[in-house]
Amino acid sequence: MRLLRVPSASEADVTEEEVEHLIDRATQAGVLDVAEQALLSRVLDLGDLIAGQVMTPRHEVVGVDLSASEAENRARIASARYDTYPVYDGDLDRLSGIVTVHSLAGKLVVDRPLDVSASLEPPRYVPETASLLGVLKQMTVTGAHRLFVVDEFGSIQGLITLTDVFEAIIGDLDVLAGLTAPEVVVRDDGSWLVDGQLDTIELRDLLRVGSLPGAGEGRFHTVGGLMMAQLGRVPAEGDSWQWGAYRFEVVDMDGLRVDKVLITIDDASN
Repeated sequence: MRLLRVPSASEADVTEEEVEHLIDRATQAGVLDVAEQALLSRVLDLGDLIAGQVMTPRHEVVGVDLSASEAENRARIASARYDTYPVYDGDLDRLSGIVTVHSLAGKLVVDRPLDVSASLEPPRYVPETASLLGVLKQMTVTGAHRLFVVDEFGSIQGLITLTDVFEAIIGDLDVLAGLTAPEVVVRDDGSWLVDGQLDTIELRDLLRVGSLPGAGEGRFHTVGGLMMAQLGRVPAEGDSWQWGAYRFEVVDMDGLRVDKVLITIDDASN
């Protein structure tokens, strides 16, 4: 707040919208650069975002399945290359715990049975409606940087890590490191070709809008999920949705997954 020249006595009376306005003014005045503006705006969003919006959904969680063969589990660990894996018996809802690659290092290198029972760490859980501020606090207090996200019925919906929280603040760490291709392509006509897996937080920042329809309900957290929610079904190539001045068109599908979406601005609507 000192950076934005807000007197400390009035800090308690300043709303989030006023802080956003101050950030914009500070950027225009040169006090903040664009990167600092984006970072501060994302920090303000931590109280509004929930675990269900930024977690890795359960169908993408890679783990050690006790009902699978040892060869299958070794192949999963070798291909995913994470530092920890959930251990479950046939289904993620039958979770036994978490195992680290470090604890399995000797068994992975040499031809020894992949017995994970002696290396299990207890899992920790967080509601899918928990705010990211709450998630970060729980991680800080417990020291657990991986939390399983559960719904109101106690079913595991996904996994959220400290990296997920960081990415909600500063963006995709892999993209920042130059390890993956950009998820947004700006075309010559001013439209955007975006990946279906683009996070709705990134989309909101791209379009410079305060919110997206249904995003605050935690039903989806990607552009593909947004399209499915608005269409009410699995999209097909050519399907479109109009939201104000923005037109979203599905231009490519990868099976049942939305692969690419073209976003154009309708000048007449605008």
